[in-house]
Amino acid sequence: MIYEDIAPLLTANGFGSFGADFFWGNMPDAPAELLTFYESPGPQGEYAKDGPAGTEGRLQALSRAEDYAPAMQKALEVYAFLDDLRVTVSGTRYHFRALGRPFDLGATDEQGRTLISTNYALTIRET
Repeated sequence: MIYEDIAPLLTANGFGSFGADFFWGNMPDAPAELLTFYESPGPQGEYAKDGPAGTEGRLQALSRAEDYAPAMQKALEVYAFLDDLRVTVSGTRYHFRALGRPFDLGATDEQGRTLISTNYALTIRET
C-alpha cells in the first residue's frame, strides 16, 4: 500500500508523526494543526508488451490549521518536498508531480479551521 511506503518517508523528513499530527485517509477532529493525505484513482496506467508498466493515481494533501498562514506554510513545505519526487521504497518506484500549487479550499472544517489542498499525480512502478 502506498501509505506504508510513503508515510515513513514523510515522517523521516519532518512532516509530522504518523497517527499524531499526520494522517492517511482520514482527518480527525484533533489536533487542530495536521496534515492528511487521500488517495484516488488516476487515468489508465501505461502498458508494455507483457502487461502493465505502471499505475497512475492521484494524491491529495490537506493541511489544516486554526489560521491561514500555518496551514499554507505546511502545504508549501510538503509541495517543495513532493513535487517531482522520484523515490524507490521496498521495490516500488514512486514519481510525484504536483498538479498545481497549494490553494485555499475557500471553506473551513466544522471548527472553522483553514484547509489548504494540493493535488499530485502519482506514477507507481514495481522495480
